This record gives sequence, C-alpha cells and structure tokens, in this order.
Amino acid sequence: MAKGLLISKNMPLTLVSSLKRSMNFLDNVWGKKPRYLDMNSKHVSDIHEVAFNLINEGQINQAIELLNTLDLDKLSFNQKGFHFYLKGLISKNIVDYCESVKNFKKSGDSYYRRLPLMQLKNLNVDDCIIEAMAA
Repeated sequence: MAKGLLISKNMPLTLVSSLKRSMNFLDNVWGKKPRYLDMNSKHVSDIHEVAFNLINEGQINQAIELLNTLDLDKLSFNQKGFHFYLKGLISKNIVDYCESVKNFKKSGDSYYRRLPLMQLKNLNVDDCIIEAMAA
C-alpha cells in the first residue's frame, strides 16, 4: 500500500484520499493503528474511521460522541451500513448489525455486508438467519 502512495504523486487528490481511507479501514479491521487518520476532516468516511479507531482503543464514549455528530438522514445507504456496523461494535446489539446489513444491501454492497454478518455469527445468531440475510 505504501508503494501505491508513492505512485499516487501524479494522481488526483480524490484518488489519493480514497486510497488513504481504504488503508485506514484495513488497519482498523485488523486492529492496527491507522496510518492516515484525519482527525479534523468532516468527510463521513474519515469520521467513521476515527470512530472505528476509538472503538479499537476502548474509547467508547468518544466514539459514540463522534458518531452522534453525523446526521443519519444525510448519509448514503453505504455510509449508514458502516455507521450501524460501528454502533454494533459498541453495543453488541443484534439490531445494529441487522440495520448495517440492511443498508449495505440497499447500497448494493455485498463485500462490506460480510462485516456485520461475521459479528452476528460471533453473537451466536443462528446460521439459517445469517444465510438469509446474506442472500
């Protein structure tokens, strides 16, 4: 990934930002400290990545406060999918993960939909329900 950033010198800034956000997400998923967090950004994806990092660091109250700054009505279905996934990481509430799956499904995203499905499995939700949600 670092090699990708070196190559990115001649790429549009939006592409570089997307690459950094993807790297932050992967770091968060694997429980590593994200390398490119933008703590001052107002971009929804950056806010989600900062909140994800706070969750990973056990700073739950700060993560909740940060997530609560976002207006759900203004988020895309994909962004809502991530939002409810992060809420589920905090609450361990099946309903939050189901909302995440539902919104990822509405967005047409089958890849990220796996994240809340894996968490539902970890919460011992019956496999037949998870399979139905995955379809």
